[in-house]
This record gives sequence, structure tokens and C-alpha cells, in this order.
Amino acid sequence: KSELVRSSSEKLLEAIRMFSGSGEFGSTHLQVGDCYSLLARTYLTARMRGETEDALKHAYDILPPTSTKEYFDLLILTGDYEVHWGSREQADARYSEVIDQHSKESREHSEILARALSKRAANRIRINRKQGALSDYRRSAEVWRSLDEHDEAAKMEWAWMELDGKIDAGTLQLFNVEPRFLVRGWC
Repeated sequence: KSELVRSSSEKLLEAIRMFSGSGEFGSTHLQVGDCYSLLARTYLTARMRGETEDALKHAYDILPPTSTKEYFDLLILTGDYEVHWGSREQADARYSEVIDQHSKESREHSEILARALSKRAANRIRINRKQGALSDYRRSAEVWRSLDEHDEAAKMEWAWMELDGKIDAGTLQLFNVEPRFLVRGWC
């Protein structure tokens, strides 16, 4: 894992240098901000707090607070950061920001909405907001299904069933041996 983190961070830092030095892009281009966001995600995955915070700061310095895919990805990443080292309430606020401001202008935006809903649902379970989590899982499944991403939709439906509690936990456990969520639903 450490080798993959090192390799990823080196490649992203090289991309930042290349984009920043390019006359076509420059140091404040969205691509540079997106690279910093991806670098922060890499560091977060490795649990490197200081490096994550530095990369997040650079990304926020570059990416304008608009309804772009890059900015929404940054908000989701910030929510993930808050889950690990901050406040789950702040994480909820970041995920909600994406959900409340999304548009259906593109497939990318719909995927971002589905991801934000699923992350907010998982977070809401931890802060005892079960009904909100159930609603978010249901909405996420609907969005994934509208995108013909049936396995992702099934994953959200499975999470909803596990949380809902109307199906006996023992019965659900029988199907947990199947690694594919879509197949679980057909069993």
C-alpha cells in the first residue's frame, strides 16, 4: 500500500508541475486544483493528516465554489476528511452541500449526487439519524438505477435492507456470502 501511495503522490505532483508550468493551463487552472484534490484523496487513504490538509488547502485556493464536478468532488473529499479527523456533523454538512446544489446537467453530476448520498447515509448511521440514512440510501439507489449502474443500485438497496431491519439479520447473513450485490437481490 505504501508503494502505491508513493507512486500515486509522485505522479500527481508531477502532473501539478506540468500543468502549472504549461502556458495552456497555468498554476490556477481547474486541472491543477483537481490534481491537488486527488493528491489529498491519496494522502487521506494513507491516513497522512498533515499532507491531506496541505493538499486540501491548495485545492480550495484554486477551485472556485461553483457547481463543477471538481468542486463537488472536493466537497465530498472534505466530508471524508471530517469523518476521519473532524466532526461528523461537518461531514454531513459537506455531503449535504453537494446534494443540495447538484444539477442533473450531466452523467458526472448524477454520479456525484449518488456518491454524496451514499456517503451521507453511512455517516448519518454513525450520528443516529437512521431515517435520514434510509432515505439517502433509497435516493442513491434510484440515481444509480437511472444511470443503468445496477450493481451500485443493488449495493445501496442492500445497505438500506440491512439498516431497515425488517428482514431478519440471519436471513440477510445467508446472502452475504455472495460478493456481488446484484446477485444477492436475485437470490
